[in-house]
Amino acid sequence: MRLVPLALMLGCAPASTSAALPDADRADFAGVVQPRLALHCAYSGCHGDPGRPYAVYARSAWRADPDDVLDDPPLTEAELDANFDQTRALLFGIAEPLDSLLLSRPLARAAGGSGHGGGIQFTDTTDPDYRALETWVQGALP
Repeated sequence: MRLVPLALMLGCAPASTSAALPDADRADFAGVVQPRLALHCAYSGCHGDPGRPYAVYARSAWRADPDDVLDDPPLTEAELDANFDQTRALLFGIAEPLDSLLLSRPLARAAGGSGHGGGIQFTDTTDPDYRALETWVQGALP
């Protein structure tokens, strides 16, 4: 099941994938998840690189308009929508929150994570940022 989100992000899924994306709270994404993505994931050598399968826009990082990197305005609605859809794709077809790459990749293997090329972002599931992401993922599950 963990290959499905990657297939979606790489464009290997049907062109109309938005209808198949899990329901998730966009307002919570913007207020809770996006700030954590910016804090933990959006560096230019990581998921702030548009060449990555999971790439996210963030202030002072990758932007749709490169001039916005220098001016540092808040994300546009289009950038938030793109991040929201990319992140919802990580929830496609999962049964449990830890099945999501959003939670399993940055979590230390000793805590049940699956390993992450960018290093451990969360040493265990009690980290407040991890818990916030987990709550959002849980809310998107059927």
